[in-house]
Amino acid sequence: SVDSNGCEANLNTNTSNCGACGNSCTNAHGSTTCSAGTCVPTCDAGWSDCDGDPTNGCETDLTTLTDCGSCGNVCSLANGSESCAGGSCVLTACDSGYASCNGVDADGCEVDIFSDTSNCGTCGTTCTNDHGSMVCSSGTCAPSCASGYDNCDGNVNNGCETPLNSLSNCGACGVGCSLSNANESCASGVCELTSCSNKWCNANNVTGDGCEFDLDTDPGCNTNVTNLGSVNGDTSGSTITISATGEQWFRVRVTENSFALWDEDFRVRVTMTPPTGTDYDLYIYEGSCSGPSASSLNGTSIADSADHTWDDSWSDDDKWIYINVVTYSANICSSYSLSVQGDP
Repeated sequence: SVDSNGCEANLNTNTSNCGACGNSCTNAHGSTTCSAGTCVPTCDAGWSDCDGDPTNGCETDLTTLTDCGSCGNVCSLANGSESCAGGSCVLTACDSGYASCNGVDADGCEVDIFSDTSNCGTCGTTCTNDHGSMVCSSGTCAPSCASGYDNCDGNVNNGCETPLNSLSNCGACGVGCSLSNANESCASGVCELTSCSNKWCNANNVTGDGCEFDLDTDPGCNTNVTNLGSVNGDTSGSTITISATGEQWFRVRVTENSFALWDEDFRVRVTMTPPTGTDYDLYIYEGSCSGPSASSLNGTSIADSADHTWDDSWSDDDKWIYINVVTYSANICSSYSLSVQGDP
């Protein structure tokens, strides 16, 4: 204090003696004035007076995570790492299992991509399953299939897309339902034989090998003919009846009575009654297997019947009569009935 120069300091405006002698206004990050005895700092960009003490100016860096852009503005983003280098809170990285799918830094890494079925593993990867349930497990879609469906295309994101009741995926992925000589169905998820193709039937009642019995195989007249025995062509009441399946050749010996009148004709009647829903044709041959002498070609489910007659003479007129049953339309193994009647 020097009396000679009086009261030399203006405490209202002097930044070194602002409001009181020795009260200095300082500001390392900006400028300062003394107004009405109070320090008034002006801050550089990125700095502020956060401690409320105007004498030390703008002491606080506004590019830190605790004071980001303004005093006390903490930069702490959910499930990630952040930076305030530019004075704004910026997301720099997401924690494992999280992602910022909306592109907004303020809410951090808002999506759990390890469990979110709308963003599974990556943003926008959606798990869908129209035929079952779905979860996102460790970032991978994990479908659980409803009964009758499976994930056959190997794409877990679209769930159980394949019904298992088709002919190409029957009961399981890639398991075909294709039966030999047959029509098939997998409507129940099990390969089923619905009907046999024409002239085939399922004789062994096994589905796996389809319709294995060929109803249209001519066994051959001269090599595989079935001998039915004999009937009397002079006397009525002599009848042979058998059951058979598929195309067959038969022969029967038609005999005469020694006491019969020589001018009486020999006659034989062959009747074939097919199973319902089938159509077999009937041919009769005299003496050999060529050139039918009689035939009957009725339609489905209708019996075929044909007579054969020849002249008697003084000599032995016994004859072999050959019978051929030909498959026209049949796909079941049920037997037809064949009856040979002498002198009807």
